[in-house]
Amino acid sequence: MSRISFMGGMAARDCSDGQLTQAATLSIASIAASERRAYGAFAALERDGLVVDGRHLGSGPAAAEQLAAGTDLVLVMEESAQRARVAVEVARRRARDAGIVVVLPGATQGDTRGLLAGGADALVLESASHEVLAAAVRAASLGQISIPRPFRECLEPLALSHRDQQIIALVAAGCMNAQIAERLSLAESTIKAHLTSVFRRLGVRSRKEAAAALFASDDDFRRAVLSSVPPIHAQNVWR
Repeated sequence: MSRISFMGGMAARDCSDGQLTQAATLSIASIAASERRAYGAFAALERDGLVVDGRHLGSGPAAAEQLAAGTDLVLVMEESAQRARVAVEVARRRARDAGIVVVLPGATQGDTRGLLAGGADALVLESASHEVLAAAVRAASLGQISIPRPFRECLEPLALSHRDQQIIALVAAGCMNAQIAERLSLAESTIKAHLTSVFRRLGVRSRKEAAAALFASDDDFRRAVLSSVPPIHAQNVWR
């Protein structure tokens, strides 16, 4: 585990009201694919006025398992949303009160929903990280959620009709449109129309992404969808 510290100046935490002041020292642990990127992020945060006590833990869930008690913020900078989601889940389990900020090259609405469900407090896209990262870190440190504006719908519970839930549950079970139509006694064109609508609301473009978004969603939504149809056995799906 590598360590870098920017402890200069009047570093102190105001414990009287729990507020983060400009002079407070933030204990930040990074889970990043590149150690150089982690150090660069720490330096960028200090240039923006934050006093950072930073530790780079490595990459992946094994790095997240090293999180120390008292960590203020976890900075996740993996190469994919899937890897970031796994790291976020472990980090949230290890540091329940820490802010978690994820920086990614790109993301979809489905990715964003998955990260939020996993415990992330902020998503920053790399293209905007120079302007946005410090603001996201400050917000997460104070218990606020921040995501790119195009993904703001991800902060609201996803509302699907019972029929939509049935169809996406069958998609997640591996059923094709014809099989779903037969099971639900609907026209195949009706199934396609529902899927087009559901894909748009989930922010996905394929059946695989839709299934991934479902299993990355919060527990209540996932249970509601999966319970909308009786259990499906492989021999019945692929008969």
